[in-house]
Parts: sequence; C-alpha cells; structure tokens
Amino acid sequence: MSLNPFNVKINEKICEINKSDSKSNLLKEIRDKVYLIQPYDNYALTFYHNALYYFTANSKKYIVFGHDLEGHFAIEEKSRKIYHISNGKNDQCSYSLIFCNTNINNFISFNNVFIFMVLEQAKILNYENQCDSDDEKIFDILDNYFTECDPLSMAEDMFWHVRSYMLRDGFFPTNDTQINFYKDMMLKSNMTNE
Repeated sequence: MSLNPFNVKINEKICEINKSDSKSNLLKEIRDKVYLIQPYDNYALTFYHNALYYFTANSKKYIVFGHDLEGHFAIEEKSRKIYHISNGKNDQCSYSLIFCNTNINNFISFNNVFIFMVLEQAKILNYENQCDSDDEKIFDILDNYFTECDPLSMAEDMFWHVRSYMLRDGFFPTNDTQINFYKDMMLKSNMTNE
C-alpha cells in the first residue's frame, strides 16, 4: 500500500496529465527516468510509473512525478528544476515550494545515494545501536558530494540540506515505525468518516 502525502492541502490542485498531452519531450524524459529513482517504503517515497500530474502555481506549470510523506516531487516545465511541494506555512498560501535540484539527473543521483545511506545507517543502527565518529565522516562525505554536484541543493533550508541533517541526526526513519503510525492514523480516520 502506497501512502499518499499526509495532510497535504495541495492534493486537490493536482490533476492528471492526459495521455494525449503527454507527447512532449520533457514528459517522455520524466516517464523514462522515473524508473531509475529508488523508492523507500518507510517514508512513503514513491515515484509514478503509470501517470504524471500537473500542478500550477504563480503562472508556472509543474509536472508531479512522485511523493513522500510530506509532499510531492515536481519538475518546473520551463527551468526543469526539481521542487518538493508541501503544505504552506500559513493560511495565506496553501503550498510551499522547496528547491531540490537543478535537473532530473541530479535528483536521481541525490535520491539514490541518499536512500543507499539510509539503508546503510539502518544496518549500522541494527548492529551497533549508535553512530560513531567514522559514521560522521560518512555524512560529511555525503554533504560534500551533494555540494559539489549541485551547490544550490545544499543551501540552508533547501530540501537536500534538510534531509541530510535529518539523516545525520537520526530523524529520518530507518525502520517502519513512523510509516506504520501514519497508516494506523489513516485507517482510524477512514473508519470514523464512514
């Protein structure tokens, strides 16, 4: 079961792209490359193989190609930059756009390296139950790699900067506890609504 982003107001503003509209080179590129992106069930990190979606904001069109627990991943049509779309910080705006990467290739690389590191950290924590200074060096290497490949992605409060911090400090889920909590909440919510 793929869990959609939790408590995201923008779901109603996203519409599926018609198959007849999907002849553009960008849509074809996304459809092809989405198969290269590593999903991660423990954070509902899912990429769409069968459908893509449009989201429009500030006269810009975004193509939504995946989601995690907090929001959706989208590529801006003209600039081809990748963003994470989530709930807005206040009632003035129903969404928040956070920069991820300058292009889809960098996003694929960052995501796959990050998920590899998540899985490695899960192994370390299962065996040692703590991180040591060697583990800190690994996180430094990850941060440096991200900064070298796509410097803007690691600017403060950008998507990968925050994710890297979450992983380094143990806030990114390395097991299914958090996702199971959200699934239980959704099931209970659905039962009360019936």
